[in-house]
Amino acid sequence: MNTSTHDIDLLVGTVLRQIRLSQGFTLQSLAERSGVTYQQIQKYETGANRLSVSRLFLLTNSLGVTAAHFLQQVQDQMEIDSHPEKHPERAEQRFVNTETGRKVIASLAAIEDDAVLKSIANLLATIRNSPKH
Repeated sequence: MNTSTHDIDLLVGTVLRQIRLSQGFTLQSLAERSGVTYQQIQKYETGANRLSVSRLFLLTNSLGVTAAHFLQQVQDQMEIDSHPEKHPERAEQRFVNTETGRKVIASLAAIEDDAVLKSIANLLATIRNSPKH
């Protein structure tokens, strides 16, 4: 497997964020439940800081999942990331989990005019379907 240490830190953070959101926790609510500051959790989620085994157990317990489940999610995501051609249905999720994806979504979410959003969607569809994209 050709995954760098930083890539794994990012992947661990992505899985932590996915599980946190799927369990209905905000950064603040997980911080309060686990005793880990929301800033530190955010650093884990972005891959800025590595998640130690002791913190992994603390956070997974606070999220109501086992460390084994968490690590299986990481392993599954590594498989998907290493063979994206086998998982085209996950392309949107991979994009959303990138910094660029989050910036694009935040920018689009700030636009309140439906006509503008439809125009952007049409533009993106045109670009996607062009032969040179």
